[in-house]
Amino acid sequence: MRIRFLLLSLLLVESIGLCAQLSRTPLESGPNPFWADQSGKPLYLQENYVAEGSPYFRDQYYLAEITMVSGKTYKDVQVKVNIMENMVLYLAEDNKEMVSTAAIKRIKFYNVPTEDDIGPVVLESYNGGLNMDKTPIYQLLDSGEYTLLKKISVTYRDNKGYGQSLVTRTFETKETYYCRISEQEFVKFKGKEAMLDLFGLKRNRVEAFIDKNNLKCRSAKDFQKVFQYLNSIL
Repeated sequence: MRIRFLLLSLLLVESIGLCAQLSRTPLESGPNPFWADQSGKPLYLQENYVAEGSPYFRDQYYLAEITMVSGKTYKDVQVKVNIMENMVLYLAEDNKEMVSTAAIKRIKFYNVPTEDDIGPVVLESYNGGLNMDKTPIYQLLDSGEYTLLKKISVTYRDNKGYGQSLVTRTFETKETYYCRISEQEFVKFKGKEAMLDLFGLKRNRVEAFIDKNNLKCRSAKDFQKVFQYLNSIL
């Protein structure tokens, strides 16, 4: 009887241990090498204003895969991006907010919600690290011989009303579409006609595709469908 009790106790302990292992997330399975390999500094915010809007790509942290300018890749890092200041913030092991000081080329988010259902969200730089000062930040929408990019920038204006002690800082986000052809120069475009002018001899086929699918070419999803089709016929 005593032996049976000991065996049952051992089985119970092993079952609890196994369940605990299965329930652990990738972030809980051990130290992330990103914390050890990359240089960072604590985030110190001093905000003497009331904010309207946001300088961030998304206000909360999301899991992402980070690719450094050096080519090294890290997975399962909790990240958010301050577009206006070219800052990449991440959560350290103790959940302290840190600012990455090593140059980052690409951030691929795992589960960022989007209004247009455009698939995985990828932010990328093509001229140094996206967390380096004044480097343009692009959202990659489709890649191929014709690459579709959306440049995201944030500016702000301050206003202080009569008798107010704090400034109201209003953040404004601007999105501009670009086409990059065969990894050459970036061409800005706005609207369907400007986009079609980029396609040369393929223009008529692409225009027929747009008409057949009733695309308005006013959203990221529509532009994405057009570029996906164009790259498929090249």
